[in-house]
Amino acid sequence: MRSHSRRFYLLTFVLCTTLAAGEKGPASFMDGTWKLNAAKSDGGPRGLPEFLTIKVTTNGPEFEGVQTTEAGTTLLKFRSDGKEMVNQLPGDAEMRSKHRVENGVLLAEYRIITAQGELTQFDRIAMPADGKTLTTEREVKTAQGAYKQKLVFDRQ
Repeated sequence: MRSHSRRFYLLTFVLCTTLAAGEKGPASFMDGTWKLNAAKSDGGPRGLPEFLTIKVTTNGPEFEGVQTTEAGTTLLKFRSDGKEMVNQLPGDAEMRSKHRVENGVLLAEYRIITAQGELTQFDRIAMPADGKTLTTEREVKTAQGAYKQKLVFDRQ
């Protein structure tokens, strides 16, 4: 169960870091550190981690994020131009993801493949004009069923 939670929160990281792409190209305004605001978030049946921060760094259409939770730190790399990226996750899992921006909102699709099965996740990530928060509306589909989440991150 702990490895499932870690992979799940790696996906959270992915959601936030994918905002590093804007319609005009990479948005360096996303560079920096973001912390999960548990009071404003709803983890659904998965709950929320005790601690989650994400540090985003952009470089053209490529961006990376360093996610830190109580379980440890993980580096993930992505692209903002709709091309599929593959990241290896802890526990021999694999994550395939695509990200694109439509009408100022980042849309992301993830496919996580583990020994226990496959998970598909669709995210809608928005940032208000003040640049102080990120909000992710997430739909997750697994063999056991589907659920929704709302994750709010504050700029640090």
